[in-house]
Amino acid sequence: MRAHPFADAANIAIPKSEFRNLLHDILRANQHIAENLHDAHADQVTESMIKARGQILEERISYYVAHRIDDQRSWYVNKSAQNRKALRLWITVTVGVYVAAAVSLNAEEFGVSYILLAFDPLIVVATSALGWLQMKRHGELIASYNLTAHEIGIIRARSDAVASEEEFSDFVNEAELAFSREHTQWVARRDAN
Repeated sequence: MRAHPFADAANIAIPKSEFRNLLHDILRANQHIAENLHDAHADQVTESMIKARGQILEERISYYVAHRIDDQRSWYVNKSAQNRKALRLWITVTVGVYVAAAVSLNAEEFGVSYILLAFDPLIVVATSALGWLQMKRHGELIASYNLTAHEIGIIRARSDAVASEEEFSDFVNEAELAFSREHTQWVARRDAN
């Protein structure tokens, strides 16, 4: 996007080199990322990146909004919805198991005393479901993803006011900081678990 730190340069080799150095530093600082890289033959600077970089300002703004901002916002909205569904599912399962445990505990009153044998396993399942809910923290993820999606929406609205290369660079950096901030929070949550 020709935004900081990869601003316009007389030769494309300069920002390509700076980008490769940045990727190298990231991989060196995060060795565990290398385990998840699948295509070792892929170029770090692709033809589509070079093509986008060569566009005029208005085209780059449009491209960035459509392919980065809107894509990230959709991802966060979808993740929030997935976590909302998962939370509802696990709450329903937990309540259902507790109801079944309560019924089994009172099975003698209904004349089916053998169902009382299911009480202990049902309590174990209910406790496990509660533990799973605590471990996955779906509620926190819903709030985090929603907040980031709204923040991205606010940032997206600012794209209409971008009128210069410097403003675009600031706009891109603001957006990338928002993505980075949520990612940093995700890493902290993951490491805490």
